[in-house]
Amino acid sequence: MEESRKSFLLSEWVTISQRIEHIDARIWQGAGILLIISIGGFSFFGWNPPETLFDIIAGIVIAIISIIVLLIWRKVYNRWIYFQGTFGHRAREIEQILDLRMNMYAHSIEYWETRPDTKAYLNDLREKDGEAFNGLKNFYDGQSKNKVGRTKIQTSLTWLTWLLICLWVIVIITYTLVFRYPNLYYLTYP
Repeated sequence: MEESRKSFLLSEWVTISQRIEHIDARIWQGAGILLIISIGGFSFFGWNPPETLFDIIAGIVIAIISIIVLLIWRKVYNRWIYFQGTFGHRAREIEQILDLRMNMYAHSIEYWETRPDTKAYLNDLREKDGEAFNGLKNFYDGQSKNKVGRTKIQTSLTWLTWLLICLWVIVIITYTLVFRYPNLYYLTYP
């Protein structure tokens, strides 16, 4: 392969890696902002029980809007993760051409026993560079003992989103009950 082609592919690989990192940062920044705003909302509703019909309507509307925002956020981060996967696929193609390994290693660790393309890559790596394969296998064996270390971003964000949605539903129910039965909130002790 001529040097100009190698240089072009390497440049594309660097650009793709930067894009993947950029998307990853945006996903977690968005998740952090939504988490902080939700906690603030939960705190506000916890410290301000509804006293009028306007309070209960406003509280329920705010909670419903928060749930809608979380559902939209879920669609956005799923789309971003889709693009990350696309970019990662292209990065792995370039790595195979240039004999690079960063994304291939990460992909192999994630899908070690489940995908035929990963098994083919690992067999090829074993034949080409047994020492590198053994190092990767030892790392995988260490990681497979710790399942938390293999949790995917998409899974974590899905759980976080649904947790926040459930908490907002609890806020709606609690807020409604407190409005209907104010003595639930104003506990008195004898």
